[in-house]
Amino acid sequence: MPKTVGSSRSPLVDLNLSKRLERAEALANRRYIEAKQKAFPGTDATWIEVAGAYAMFDTYQSPLTHTFGLGVFEAPTDDDFERNEEFFSVRGAPVIHEISPIQDESLLRTLRERGYCPMELTNLLYRTIDDDWAIEVNPTLKVRQIEHHEQDAYSKLCAQAWQLPAEFAEFFQDMGKVNSMNPHLASFIVEWNGKPIGTGGLCLSEDVALIAGDSTLPEARGQGGQLALIAARVKFAREHGYNLMMMGALPGSTSQKNGQRAGMNIAYTRIKWSRG
Repeated sequence: MPKTVGSSRSPLVDLNLSKRLERAEALANRRYIEAKQKAFPGTDATWIEVAGAYAMFDTYQSPLTHTFGLGVFEAPTDDDFERNEEFFSVRGAPVIHEISPIQDESLLRTLRERGYCPMELTNLLYRTIDDDWAIEVNPTLKVRQIEHHEQDAYSKLCAQAWQLPAEFAEFFQDMGKVNSMNPHLASFIVEWNGKPIGTGGLCLSEDVALIAGDSTLPEARGQGGQLALIAARVKFAREHGYNLMMMGALPGSTSQKNGQRAGMNIAYTRIKWSRG
C-alpha cells in the first residue's frame, strides 16, 4: 500500500492533479476489464492504451465503454484518433471520450472537426485524506464492508437502487462475479434499521481512492446513506495509507452535494464527447 504523504490542504488544480485523477479512474476501469477477462474467459471485454489514455470496451451498453485521459498525458495525433475510433467501431460501439478541461484547448477543436458532439458533463470532486477529515453521519445508519460471498446480493441491490433501463441488465448480472476477481476494489453496504438500503465501492489506485457505484434505494433516500458510505470509505482509505480521495457526479446532483457536504471540493467539470 502507498504511504500517506502531503498535508491537510488539497493540492491545487493543475495538469499534475488532472493526471492523477484521470489515471486513477482509468486504472479502476481497466482493472474491471481485466477482472472480467478472468471471470469470463473468452469475453469480448478488452482495453488498449493510446497516447497515454485507456480505451476500454466492455459491452455496447456498458458505462465503461469509452476512453479516459485523452489529451492529458500527451497530445493525440490523427493516427491516435483513428486507432481509438477503429477500436470501438469494429466492436459496434460508439466512440466516446471523457475529456478533462485541464489541457490544450486545441483538442476541443479537433473533436469538433472529427464530428464529435458533447453529450454529458461530470464534476470531479477531490480532497486530501488527512487526520482532520471528519464527517458527521446519521447514527441510525450502519456501514460495513461486504464479505466475498455477498457479491451477487450487492450487485442486485445496486441494480434495484439505480433503476436503470433493461439494456443494463447484463452489466449488473456480471458485476458480482467480476468484482470478486478484483483485489483492488472494496465494496460497502449501508443498513438502516437492519435493512440494506445502499451500496458504495472504493477503487484503489496507486495513491488515489476512487469513490464509485454509489446507490440508495428510492424509499430510503434522504436518510444520509451516501454520506455514511463516504465517511466509511474515507476511514478505510486513511487506514490503508491512501493520499487522495476522488469521486465523479453529475453537476448539481445529490451525489455532488453529498460529496461537498462530506468536505470534498470540485476540481473541474469533465465533458463526454461522442461520435456514432
